[in-house]
Amino acid sequence: MTVYMEASGAGPAGIQAVAYVLTNRWRSGKFGGTLAAVCLKPLQFSCWNTSDSNRLRMALATDDDPILLAF
Repeated sequence: MTVYMEASGAGPAGIQAVAYVLTNRWRSGKFGGTLAAVCLKPLQFSCWNTSDSNRLRMALATDDDPILLAF
């Protein structure tokens, strides 16, 4: 979900860049011990900020959303 929301509209290179950021932060251990912890660390990814307009769009997405299945 984080990759999709942060890179939507950025194309394959943007998607890959966000995925690398997540992986590198997780591997460093400085942002949390799981990918979920990295994603949810406050103020790191705007889609998880309560003030971000994409937060509602993300909350309404379902696991079987065709766009998310492409990821």
